[in-house]
Amino acid sequence: MALPSISIHPEYLRTMTGALGGASQSLWHKVKGVMGLFGSGKCTSKATLEGKTALITGANAGIGYETAKDFLKRGARVIMACRNVQLAETAAGNLRSEIPGSDIRVVQLNLASLRSVKECAEEILKSEPKIHLLINNAGVMACPYAKTEDELEMQFQTNHLGHFLLTRILLPKVLESAPARIVNLSSVAHLGGKVNFEDLQSTRSYNAVLAYNQSKLCNVLFTLELQERLKDTGVVAYAVHPGVVATELGRHLPCGCSWAFKKFGWILKTPVQGAQTTLHCALDEKLAEQNGLYFSDCSPGRTSGRARNKEDAKKLWEVSEDLVKNFI
Repeated sequence: MALPSISIHPEYLRTMTGALGGASQSLWHKVKGVMGLFGSGKCTSKATLEGKTALITGANAGIGYETAKDFLKRGARVIMACRNVQLAETAAGNLRSEIPGSDIRVVQLNLASLRSVKECAEEILKSEPKIHLLINNAGVMACPYAKTEDELEMQFQTNHLGHFLLTRILLPKVLESAPARIVNLSSVAHLGGKVNFEDLQSTRSYNAVLAYNQSKLCNVLFTLELQERLKDTGVVAYAVHPGVVATELGRHLPCGCSWAFKKFGWILKTPVQGAQTTLHCALDEKLAEQNGLYFSDCSPGRTSGRARNKEDAKKLWEVSEDLVKNFI
């Protein structure tokens, strides 16, 4: 039987090809480091989380679920902040069955609604004495053009702005909980990203992959500026690339990529493997003090020059604050 033709968006190919650059590394290590194929880094921290509280967005499935499971096994109280409460409650029930005595709370969080983000964050401020770990995990990938209820582009708001507002409101609580950590899930796709400050919402033209790349670059720039603002506070922040993971995130990719995700899922990382770099940045003792910006496979990862542009990072923060000013 003939295989279906695969049509991969050229910008996605350029992103991946560019990420494989650098003659000093073997092809094996380039592919492994960029795509997360054939193996992955592993969090080796033995840290316990007794008495610690972690909030994880999108914790009902995939990487978020596995992150929650690991934290619970270490004794943490875990807040699962999810859009679909019913699915989250089912996931929480599964975790309680697997890990008896688990302390889990489910809260509703729709990142595509700034009103929902504000309500969730303010409820957490009122009811939770501490937040030691904030894991901004949820996201969407290369979805068709859509506007949120706030009239903003879906990927920009879900992947960046919603988490920006959540973090912005929760930051006083996180600071009170120091030592604490914030982990923002980005992607190797940020290498192909460019923040178009003239058209952040893609109203002039829209390309699903380019919009995704932009949102993932925003994750790294947000982390960069966050680090500047958190100096000497006891709170550290990291951005991570989890690898290319066999989850539902790739369902909106161009048909060839989506088909490849399903057909060759066995060579992609599992959600457990995909969670390792998040766990590393949240738990590793060597990262308790700010030590790096962006991690992949539990090691410092390559970032683009745009991702290290402090002026753009500051500008993105200011633009983001302006967009959410009615909710702060």
